[in-house]
Amino acid sequence: MAKPRVFVSSTYYDLKFLRSSLDVFINSLGFETVLSEKGDIPYSPFIPLDESCYDEALSCDIFVLIIGGRYGSKTSDTKENQIYESYKSITKKEFETANSKGIPCFILIENGVYSEFQTYRKNKELKINYAHVDSINVFKFIDEIFQLKKNNPVFPFSGPQEVYAWLRDQWSGIFRDLLQKKVKNSEMIELQYEVENLRTITDSLKNYLEVIVSKMEQGDSIIQKENEKIKKENIINSLMKNSLFKVLVDKFSTDDENEKNHNEILDEVIDDIKNIQSKQEFRIFMEEVFTNMDKEKFKTLFDYFINDLNECRRILSLPNII
Repeated sequence: MAKPRVFVSSTYYDLKFLRSSLDVFINSLGFETVLSEKGDIPYSPFIPLDESCYDEALSCDIFVLIIGGRYGSKTSDTKENQIYESYKSITKKEFETANSKGIPCFILIENGVYSEFQTYRKNKELKINYAHVDSINVFKFIDEIFQLKKNNPVFPFSGPQEVYAWLRDQWSGIFRDLLQKKVKNSEMIELQYEVENLRTITDSLKNYLEVIVSKMEQGDSIIQKENEKIKKENIINSLMKNSLFKVLVDKFSTDDENEKNHNEILDEVIDDIKNIQSKQEFRIFMEEVFTNMDKEKFKTLFDYFINDLNECRRILSLPNII
């Protein structure tokens, strides 16, 4: 059975002991770690070394980022004349690569670095010699992480045991969510089976009733009317899934001064769609419905709804307009 692969990203020399202990912890959970120092990354001779790291990060299931006091080495695409305070590190690009593909990311920040980051936040415009980092880029990196809209859980830590506990809780939560979604999917499948069974039963009852009603006086007429009613309901249900049809129904319902009932409005919209025979007629119809609309916005709306119009006409067994 394939094991979940966990990519551990960080600078090496200042965090090598934590990386080593994380390797033991992650493997104890039955997962597989990917650590550059263990030779887990296959380096291609045809691309720069760091590019192989990014490719390997994309092949993993979980990404763990550890941020300590060092910012790290420059990426291979960094320009030679790029100043020290603005370059992108390999660790940062590994994270950006994994995050861009939606791989679940978990960010660990050393307590000392995290505390100084709060100071940096309040004094961004000042030049300060920080005690816990070798470059202000570390704080800029953390700041960018916090500004992400999702996939950026952060945990400040002071020791390995805190890291283990937090990661265990996070991954247990993911596993629980997956189990619940699996149960919900099973329930949806069962519900679909039930709907199909109800449809079969309904069809059978319809056939029984047709046999009974056919023996009554005017039975054929009753059956025909009911079949037409069912057919119309099916058509309405299909039309109500169409964006243009729903917009027109809502618009007519809002603008109606005579307080027509819902069925009358549905019939009116259907008649309008049936009567449109060309794009020019559709444009005139839309201009009458959406008065005082900005020309650019109207053009976008018209182009969007022309396909919906043809879909409505297909549902009504009518040819597409040219």
